[in-house]
Amino acid sequence: MPSLHLGGRKHLSPAAAAGGESRAGGGPPAAPPAPGRGGSARIRPAAPGFERLKDKEAIKIERIKTFLRNIVQQEEIPSGFHLTEKLSSYMGEDYSALSQLFSSLEGMTLEKYFIGLKIERVKELLFYEERTLSELAYLLDYSSVQHLSAQFKKVTGMTPSAYKKGLLPGGKGWREA
Repeated sequence: MPSLHLGGRKHLSPAAAAGGESRAGGGPPAAPPAPGRGGSARIRPAAPGFERLKDKEAIKIERIKTFLRNIVQQEEIPSGFHLTEKLSSYMGEDYSALSQLFSSLEGMTLEKYFIGLKIERVKELLFYEERTLSELAYLLDYSSVQHLSAQFKKVTGMTPSAYKKGLLPGGKGWREA
């Protein structure tokens, strides 16, 4: 038995790990055991419980992302929208635990992810529709046009007005690029 197939990953059998058999696909034999580890190396397959845990975490992250994308794609984000309350209620879990899980797996906070989605929506609406910044600030529940503009510039490096005019940071228009 050269390899075991567990949870989408191939694990070498003990004989293959000790160098007696080559890896699946005809590759070179497994590396010899590390010094000081005795004459035999044992490769333990990943515990199925940990893979299930990772799968559950990935599913949870996808549910969070889908929920946030749906919020941003609504015609209008409800006034006074509180990310912490809505997400916690939707997921049925404590927000800080969700936030910590999201940050550890995605490398950014939930808030930054949500802001990024909102800015992408602003870009979409500026590009395809004739809406004022005041309307966009209202639709996406920004406290003011200044707040929207500041976040837009922080994320994109340009002002919403420059984006709407089709200017890229180098001075070329997106229609020209």
